[in-house]
Formats: sequence, C-alpha cells, structure tokens
Amino acid sequence: MTPRRRATPLVLASLVALLALAAAAPASAKPAKAERVGETMAEGRQRKGREERRPSRGREDADAVLLKALSHPVRARALTALNQRVASPSELAEEQGETVGYVAYHVRVLHELGMIELVSTRQVRGATQHFYRSTAQPYLDDEVWGRLSIGSRTGVSVANIGVLNNALREAFEAGTFDARADRHLSNVSLDLDEEGWREAMALLKSCLEGLMRIGSESEAREGEPTVRATFGLMGFESPAEPRESEG
Repeated sequence: MTPRRRATPLVLASLVALLALAAAAPASAKPAKAERVGETMAEGRQRKGREERRPSRGREDADAVLLKALSHPVRARALTALNQRVASPSELAEEQGETVGYVAYHVRVLHELGMIELVSTRQVRGATQHFYRSTAQPYLDDEVWGRLSIGSRTGVSVANIGVLNNALREAFEAGTFDARADRHLSNVSLDLDEEGWREAMALLKSCLEGLMRIGSESEAREGEPTVRATFGLMGFESPAEPRESEG
C-alpha cells in the first residue's frame, strides 16, 4: 500500500468570508458617531484631550506595552472584548468562565498599562462594579501579532470569534441575516502551497482595507440612510486531511 504523495508541501487552508448584512436603519435612528463603541461624540472629544495630554510613547515602547498587555490569554480576551464595548470584570469573568477575582487582577494590569480606562461605577448587590473600555488600537500589525505567544494569539482569536458569533446570533434573531438577497456568505477549503497562502492572506488584508475605506466614505456622506453591516474575514490553517491509501 502506497500513500498518496504530493510534489510540494501544501497547507490546507480554510478561507471563510462571512459578510453578513445586519438590520437596515434610517439615519435618524443611528446614534451620534463615536470614536469607540458606547462612546458619544462629547466623550470622544474628552478622551482625545486626555490622550493628547498623555506623554507620548515611542513605537518600541508602545509595542512592548502592548505585548505585555496581550501576553496572558485572559488579558488578551479581555482587551479584545473591551475594544468592542464597555464591560466590567464580572461580565468578562462570566464570558471567560473564570473567577471574578482572577479576571479583575488582569483587568487591573491592563488599566495600569494604560490600555483601558474606567468609564463608570455602579452599585450591584452592595458591591461596586467598575466598567472599562479600551484605549488601545483595535488592530494589531503583523509584527506585533507575530511576537505574541500562541496562547495570547488564541485568546485574541477566541474573543474576536465570540464577537462575530454574537453579531450572527443577533442578526438571525432579528431576521436581518437573509433579509437582503445580495448578502454574501462563503466558505471554501483549498490546498495551498506557501506562495498561495501568502497571496491569500494579502488578499484578505486588502479586502479589510477596502472595507474600512468604504466605511469611512459612507460616514462622510451624512444625511444618507444607512445599513448596519457586519463583516468577518478569516483565513486559517486546517488539519491535514487523512491520506488515502491504495490497496
């Protein structure tokens, strides 16, 4: 019995493009534009003022702080979540399946590193809950990402997939996922060599940059009706398929 052989090493890659159009809403129903999730324009101006007064960090120092912040999976997941919304350590602990004290410790580390800021406090059953949001950049460049441990990268990935899953669930529950006939959903697995993998990753990066440009241009056209749209781009290595045997 001779196993099937291939001439060049291949990477089995799953390229998933989930382009889910969510609920259409008139411009009048859209909240004021904000710099971050849950932030009003006034709060955005206040935050920018604080950032301008904050001592600037060099690129290497900023990368070192970001690497330290993301060096633990709990912090990586927490920071990713706080880039999307305001949350308390208690809420983050419930999502991660960890104890509140354990997550609260890592949240304090993020706060001390200047990666998150305290937004508000609230009394809940006699205890004071603290609510935070991220002040860090929402996207990591390839160099910083490559320097993270596998555990930290997994923490960021799990948190981001959780955000996408929530968006999908909300769209299905609201009946908006398939409301538009031109919505897009693709899922394809390909056998790629290393050159093909690099080309595919560059294509996804270019697609993201294009989507961000379209979003900025849409925001600039004030007064036009808007659609709240969610896009998810993924490209990852899948386990190799079992080799077929002859005989």
